[in-house]
Amino acid sequence: METKSTVRATILVLRCSLLIVGAATVSASAELDLGGRLSALEAKISATQAELESLQTEFHELRAALVLETSKAQSNASPEIKVREVVVPVVAVQSPASEENPFIGRFPDDTVVTAGDWPHSITIPGTELSMRIGGFAQVDLIADGGDLATPDLFLVRAIDTQTARDEFLATSRATRINIDVRSEADGVPFRVFAEADFRGATGNELVSNSTSLRLRHAFGQFGDFYAGQWWSAFTNVQAFPETVDVISPLGKPVTRQAGVRYAPWLNENWRVGVSLENPEADVFRLPDDPQDSLDSGPDLVVFARFQHDGGHLRAALLGRKLGWTDGEREEEAFGYGFGFTLRQQLPWIESRDNIVFGLYGGEGIGRYFVNLAGGGFDALPSADDLETLWVLGSYGGFQHWWSEQWRSTFTLGTLAVESQLGPADSQLERVSSASANLFWNPHPRVTFGGELLFGLREDRDGEEESALRAHFLSRFNF
Repeated sequence: METKSTVRATILVLRCSLLIVGAATVSASAELDLGGRLSALEAKISATQAELESLQTEFHELRAALVLETSKAQSNASPEIKVREVVVPVVAVQSPASEENPFIGRFPDDTVVTAGDWPHSITIPGTELSMRIGGFAQVDLIADGGDLATPDLFLVRAIDTQTARDEFLATSRATRINIDVRSEADGVPFRVFAEADFRGATGNELVSNSTSLRLRHAFGQFGDFYAGQWWSAFTNVQAFPETVDVISPLGKPVTRQAGVRYAPWLNENWRVGVSLENPEADVFRLPDDPQDSLDSGPDLVVFARFQHDGGHLRAALLGRKLGWTDGEREEEAFGYGFGFTLRQQLPWIESRDNIVFGLYGGEGIGRYFVNLAGGGFDALPSADDLETLWVLGSYGGFQHWWSEQWRSTFTLGTLAVESQLGPADSQLERVSSASANLFWNPHPRVTFGGELLFGLREDRDGEEESALRAHFLSRFNF
């Protein structure tokens, strides 16, 4: 019995020992695992703290740089410009919140200015209209070689070596401002556009270099109907070459006038239109002559345009009724004109390279060309009737893009006219022009340009006079 008890006691001791050893082993293992996890967590905390310290350092550096740039901008600002804080009153919504009035705690949608429906426009709160204000500030530097009597525009008809002289002009009269309002309510295009520049007749260059505002465009559109002052339907602005001098080259009509127009698109390629426009007969008269023109009916223009990939073709016909009176008798005559223009991209040279061309002609349409307007080239009174004078003009231009920022345009133009009075001597027969320019856009809103222009005047008596001009511009769009 004693032996058995001893054996049992021994077995019990061994079991207890094994249990103690196992517990100790498990405890050590758990302690090691927990220690490893704690070490990993401490490493992550250290890394996060380092990252936070790095972000704080970067934040303080950016804040310091912003303060420095703001200080520089304020120090460079013109002292004449005072910034005034504008406080917009907040109209609180007084009625209780409900499904009909969910605006408690925020602005109603019709009192907030948001992005408009077309690029660079904003909404007019409370309406479906989108509005954009645009334009540019421009300065022109013009140097003439001594044969041109007009310091602003390149009027080749005004070449006169007897009275002209070398002249330099710096002006900002070409600066423009416009407002454009549009809507597509019910799928019908609606638009109101107005633009003005500072080429008005009044002003001075003595002290302030002031000048008066001049209306360029003011028209409204509803669907395919237009009314107001715009480019004449006889003019195709989209076929004008890009030039520094706005009226070059010769041979293109540059006319804006009031009228009404209907111009629907028949399909994606064809558009036709008819326009009734302001008449203004330019009848020749001698100085101090009491004669005057009569305008008893609108100028009528019809046109057709074919649009295709990379360009378009356009044809236009003009009909006019001209009138004249000397206070005792009245005479009438009918004038007509035609125009054919095109614009075509040249992707095989460069994707944006293009050519433009225009051919215009007719009788009694001289005033549609800036180089002839005011010279009486529509008609000439005779002993018993009113004789219309013919005009024939053409122009062409090629534009090449040297890079994303640099481009050039080369132009040629000519305008032939019928002589006004009897003897051939000293009567204008033809004017011609040529130009080459270079434009640079260092920024999407900044344009610098330089252009050389050559003009030639030819008279019926064989006399020729020429002029050379250098014209530079700096333009800042907004």
